[in-house]
Amino acid sequence: MSLASLRMEFRTREATEHDEPFLVEMLYEALFVPPRDPQPPRAVVDQPELARYVRGFGSQSGDAGWVAEAASGDPAGAAWVRRFGSDAPGYGFIDEDTPEVSIAVVPKWRGRGLGTALMGRLLWSVTRCSLSVDDRNRAVRLYQRFGFEVVRTDGHSVTLLYSAGQDQP
Repeated sequence: MSLASLRMEFRTREATEHDEPFLVEMLYEALFVPPRDPQPPRAVVDQPELARYVRGFGSQSGDAGWVAEAASGDPAGAAWVRRFGSDAPGYGFIDEDTPEVSIAVVPKWRGRGLGTALMGRLLWSVTRCSLSVDDRNRAVRLYQRFGFEVVRTDGHSVTLLYSAGQDQP
């Protein structure tokens, strides 16, 4: 699929506080489940350690994100950042000045370059960000293409850091 056809099929817009319900859905889709493991119940995103990635989105300093919408207007994916404090760090915490990325695409829209488009748009709006990813997740390749670098590993969990000025696809 060419970039031109992707643009015709989808558009991106800035995420707002009104997108919180969709961001909750995307947070669930962002959870990596190894092959043959059962999917967790949807209520898992209500647990405080996950809910804080989306609860009250747009109300905290540094909240920023993008939502991709299909030509029909239906949301198709999202990428957003949020900062956490050292007293309650997120999974990909680096420091209080480095927001953490969350990104997901609705299953039926995967494989069309939407994740790449969302990540590219998000990285134009931040100079530095981090994330945590399971090293078995295919998305690791996407993050590496954008210049994210490994900061630490803990079992299968890898914390990656992006700093503007690095090579981008």
